[in-house]
Amino acid sequence: MPQIVRENIDSVNVVLTLTVPKEEYEKQFKSELARVQNKASIKGYRIGKVPADVVKRMYGQEILAKMIDDTVNKEFDEYLNKETLDIIGQPMLSDETPKNSYSVNNLQDFVFKFEVALSPKFDLQGLDGNTEMPYFVVRPDDSVVAEELLKARQRVAEQVSVDTDIEEKDVLQLEAKELDGEGGALKPNGWKTTFTVSVEFVTEEFRAEVLGKKKGDLVRFNIFEVEKGFAPDKVRQYLLNADKNDPTEIGNYFEATIADVTRAGAAELNQEFYDKYFGEGVVSSELEAENFIRNNISRYFSSQADALLYRDLQDKMLEIHNFELPAKTLKKWLHISQKIPMDKVEEDYPLFEKDLRWNIVSNKIAQNYQVKVTEDDLRNGFEDQILSMLGGNAGQFSREMLVKFADNMMKNEKAVNELFKQMQTEQIFNAMKKNILLLEQPIAEGDFKVIFEQVMGKSKAEME
Repeated sequence: MPQIVRENIDSVNVVLTLTVPKEEYEKQFKSELARVQNKASIKGYRIGKVPADVVKRMYGQEILAKMIDDTVNKEFDEYLNKETLDIIGQPMLSDETPKNSYSVNNLQDFVFKFEVALSPKFDLQGLDGNTEMPYFVVRPDDSVVAEELLKARQRVAEQVSVDTDIEEKDVLQLEAKELDGEGGALKPNGWKTTFTVSVEFVTEEFRAEVLGKKKGDLVRFNIFEVEKGFAPDKVRQYLLNADKNDPTEIGNYFEATIADVTRAGAAELNQEFYDKYFGEGVVSSELEAENFIRNNISRYFSSQADALLYRDLQDKMLEIHNFELPAKTLKKWLHISQKIPMDKVEEDYPLFEKDLRWNIVSNKIAQNYQVKVTEDDLRNGFEDQILSMLGGNAGQFSREMLVKFADNMMKNEKAVNELFKQMQTEQIFNAMKKNILLLEQPIAEGDFKVIFEQVMGKSKAEME
């Protein structure tokens, strides 16, 4: 029977030599030739009457090669499962493998040598509760909370018409008439149009023209320089209200009456507002609303602080677990299996090794701390995603609708895989966070944002 002999090169490199004796496959080879002979359809011969030597000459080498290949794969799979080898990549045929002859007229023993890269064995360290790590704590200012509550009230409230000076967030309705050139009088039989724009999204020039004016005032402008980023075809469609097939030549300059100015009001602080914005029964007073918003802001900054901590923990754990990796074998594997030129392999290997090392360490953490993402975890994760996307409209969706949306997302294999990886990473991070000593560092919101953007920018540059 086939035999596999293991040769330990070092702790992370082994050579497996597989020998397939002639006696192991000869009988099966002849049987397969006979089977093919009975079914072979070759010009000049009746089916089943093709001479054995003709079948051997035409199909023998292909049959033999497939048979040996199947045997090698089967023996290797059984060996790796039995020995529970934790390998990296795939076994590669060694350059020291003897040249095997696939001669069908002179059957011989087959010998294959495979280089195998092993994942290193190590004990997990650094998570005994004594490793100190800095952790930023951002406290939301009361003024920020008050501002967010006002924005929430404005999002829910209806737009109201105002007669006061135009402000940054107002929406304007303009009744415009074409001018006879820049600075000219109204053009006889010129183009007329009525359109609505939000001051927030117009160009700087147009904003400067309208701010401070009121409903009923006149304003002049180049209509192609009103909406920020509007292409000419969009201007014709949405501002000029001209059919795309209309051949009329329309000038650039217009005079408009500000027919109406609307502004978001602020919903009253009552139960109707609380239920509509925060969800039914979630909040019942102004203080509870402020605390809800404060907690959301804190969670937002906590998630960013966690991102920084996760990055620092990765670096710390990689520093602690500086185990040996089979670099030479891995480079060869990348070159052969991934078809990457060796100079490119050498260039990219440091980043590849860092990612591999972290993958090995994080798998060890997952194993030691029994990290497991269940189907219920995934479903709850999708429900959280949906509620986050709905934001202030969450209260308008019933539990049944939420479950239905989550069910649909559970059928999306790509979305499930992405969420699984995300939740697994979160669980690994939480396991690390619970088993270190956090040194909390209070920090102002502005200072934290600067640090976060610098770190994330550096991280992005490293990935490019």
